[in-house]
Amino acid sequence: MKIQRVLFAIVIASSAFLVGCGATQGEKIVGTPSPIAEQIKSMLKTASEDGKPLGSGGMLSMEYLTQLEKTDAAKAKELQADFDALMSMSNPAEIKAKAAAMLKKMP
Repeated sequence: MKIQRVLFAIVIASSAFLVGCGATQGEKIVGTPSPIAEQIKSMLKTASEDGKPLGSGGMLSMEYLTQLEKTDAAKAKELQADFDALMSMSNPAEIKAKAAAMLKKMP
């Protein structure tokens, strides 16, 4: 009996959560730049200035590229090759140049 009450409460709470506050018909939702894209741009800007390797920022780039691939597969593929090259670099001058070039390609 107690388990049924708990399950019932979970179902009711889940239903309320799923209903939410949807947009009304006719309301236009304006797209905003992906927060991940902004983080990638910031990361590339920093790398183009200091020449330090990206380190764990590479994981963030993978998530961004997965999102980008849904809308622009060619751009995602091009940036993936650039990120792979950048992640393998250790020379500060090369990192700066590659990051600056990539920053110009970012949508």
